[in-house]
Amino acid sequence: MVYSEPEKGVGELANYPTIGTLERKQLDDINVFQLTGSGRVGLSTEADPTKALEVYPGLDYEISIWVKALNAGAQNLEFGVHCYDGNMQLINQARITDLQETNSFYTGDRYQSPCKVAGQYYRLTGIIYNILAQRSEDFYLNFENGRPLRFMGDVKYMAPYLVQNRDGNTADVVIAGVTLKPLYLHVDYELIENRQETQELPYPAMEYSFTKDGKFTVLRSSPTSQGYLGQPNAIAMYAQIKSARTKQDIEEVYDVRLMIESFVMKRLLERENNDALVKELRKIHEMMHVAIKFQDMDEFSLQDMNFHETIIRSIQHQQMTIVWEQLRPVMECLIILSMRYRGLTNYRDFERILTNHELIIDAIETKENTKVDLAFESNFNDVQNGVEDLWTNPEMLKEVREYVEEN
Repeated sequence: MVYSEPEKGVGELANYPTIGTLERKQLDDINVFQLTGSGRVGLSTEADPTKALEVYPGLDYEISIWVKALNAGAQNLEFGVHCYDGNMQLINQARITDLQETNSFYTGDRYQSPCKVAGQYYRLTGIIYNILAQRSEDFYLNFENGRPLRFMGDVKYMAPYLVQNRDGNTADVVIAGVTLKPLYLHVDYELIENRQETQELPYPAMEYSFTKDGKFTVLRSSPTSQGYLGQPNAIAMYAQIKSARTKQDIEEVYDVRLMIESFVMKRLLERENNDALVKELRKIHEMMHVAIKFQDMDEFSLQDMNFHETIIRSIQHQQMTIVWEQLRPVMECLIILSMRYRGLTNYRDFERILTNHELIIDAIETKENTKVDLAFESNFNDVQNGVEDLWTNPEMLKEVREYVEEN
């Protein structure tokens, strides 16, 4: 369910639900929509609900819109979803943190300015949870005052809206991509020992078998949705913002990541009990083993990202999480490229990567500074150096693209 792939920019204007005056133009080597004129302008089905997409409220969905403010000033943007029943009647949804009726991903004012730096693209990501999801005050989105929603009522159709109120002195804003798709937010794992064979399970639940400590072991995984990682377009998905094109760009990306994870690790060393986090990381580490067993580079990349994100989110630091969410799309591209190339050229190297991640778990569990230093040196130096060479070497990129086309 995609209005437009973000790496290609936006499609034809006639395919989108719009209000006000939008101009489709070339910017940064892609097509974008520039919001022009006065009054309320942007993407919205309020004038034409027929362009809403069919959804199932038993799933969780991710809505991503790529936005850039071209200059300084109030952006006056509202961001949310419009949901409809089978008769195309609008149904209000609920904010999952307090179950207040709303269709907006914002808390506070109706119109806000989510793009903090003019001239930079921002991926605004909203999430609407399935109708059975429980209230939680701990859920945040990747922009200021952002909170997820939860489906309410018999929803059949849904469409995102991003509308600017252009009355007064407002910044010029462009939209560079819009996606609406089911989202994997987590995977439930269950280790089963002393089973002699695996079982056929309804898709998407799966069982994998492997030998552990000399015993036949089954790992059951029950995913609940899908995301970007693992799709062929992952290589190009962040290319249009030109944020990781040179060696210096990549060094800076890893500088930010190192600052985030160093800060988080310091908090974890000061925390009294990390048992729950260690247990969760060992589950993810086991899934990384399984991905290698089945030579699934994309799944390994997904679990690698999940591993580090679990550590970062464990300290429940809202602002640090927002920074990570902005960094994550670039990291996804860099990691998946690196893992795909490694799978083609040096498959045995995955054992070293697994060992590095096990060292991180041990460092968190024992809280020994020497292990922490060794874990960071091993993990970040190895990964960063490999990714820099890959991202800036045309021959390496060619091999990865050929791999994508064949798979």
